[in-house]
Amino acid sequence: MQLGLMGLVGCGKRRQASGISIKAGPFAVTVPENWSKTIIVEKVPARPVYGPEEWDAFQKDAQRMMKPGYDCRPQHWAIRLPASLPDGVPFDRETAGDDPTAPQILIHKADEWGLVFTDGKHQDTKVADVLLSLRKNMDALIDGGNSIHMPAFVDASLNFVCLKQRVDFAGGHGIRMVAQWAIEPTLMQLGQLHYLFLGMSDDNSCQIIATFPINLPGLPGAE
Repeated sequence: MQLGLMGLVGCGKRRQASGISIKAGPFAVTVPENWSKTIIVEKVPARPVYGPEEWDAFQKDAQRMMKPGYDCRPQHWAIRLPASLPDGVPFDRETAGDDPTAPQILIHKADEWGLVFTDGKHQDTKVADVLLSLRKNMDALIDGGNSIHMPAFVDASLNFVCLKQRVDFAGGHGIRMVAQWAIEPTLMQLGQLHYLFLGMSDDNSCQIIATFPINLPGLPGAE
């Protein structure tokens, strides 16, 4: 996978990926040709945790705190790649945004992460602190950590983490790994093991999350 910010130059040498270049606003992603046949590119507006009424209720009573879902995220470009799915793994476009292992690349407006945990208008944490935390947590994984502290994953954890490796792209870097995303510890399960990439642009404007399900014959199903 190769992801680059179009127009950025002088970012050093990088491996040239073969395939089809897909544009998503100011970004370009090179994907295998067979993945491009059913690709879906969408610009998705920010989805904050609280609506106006819920936010007002929370201000009056802190007990009305709401828990964010996986789809509570900043404005982002979503590049969904159903053709990358292993045989037998279903894809639902309507629920992909709330699926932590859907086949997709999500390119977020990083400075909005603090806003989405409120009503999208108020923010307690300074933007600079939010961006610093994103980068610090990503680099901790690159340096050998196993705990994931990215806002998109809320209170989830990664099980069976392996094949961790830094990956550089035009204008930024990140880490890729194979893992299983879970709320509670569980067995390695069919349909839950996936390729995960977490990255950021060098200028801190974008945070990238990419997920691709992996099938491993012989794994037990969720049932």
